[in-house]
Amino acid sequence: MSDATLVSERAGVSVQAQSALDALARVFLEEGRVAALEDPTYAGARAALAATGARLLPVPVDGAGLCPDALPPQATLLYTTPGCQYPTTVTLPAARRQALISWAAGSGAFLLEDDYAADLHHTGRPPATLQGLAPERVILLGSFSKSLAPVTRSGFLV
Repeated sequence: MSDATLVSERAGVSVQAQSALDALARVFLEEGRVAALEDPTYAGARAALAATGARLLPVPVDGAGLCPDALPPQATLLYTTPGCQYPTTVTLPAARRQALISWAAGSGAFLLEDDYAADLHHTGRPPATLQGLAPERVILLGSFSKSLAPVTRSGFLV
């Protein structure tokens, strides 16, 4: 979780990262709203977003990650895994990260950044989280299950 802006009023711990994802989807989405998500993406995220009744619009992923030029202007939330895109494992480059933030600021949308593999970065300094770059537009969701105790499936959000 490099460079995340942590303010106690904005931080939380969840029993499971998936339950935090489900709750965030219900807070930000409802029938009639539009959510964008990476294609391909984590099936649990697709299910959580779809359960709200929102319309889901896939955004293609290429060899450098999510394609910012394909972001739908009507989306109010984007689910993304920029640190380690699931399932391709591509890390989103800095220029594309900035493009996502610019899109969110310009459209009034929020970014739901799932940093599920933050604790698995093994070479060099991990890239800055989107939440660290734009805390007012990004909700960071993460998990301790890879390093702390897989059986607990505990998670956090900022």
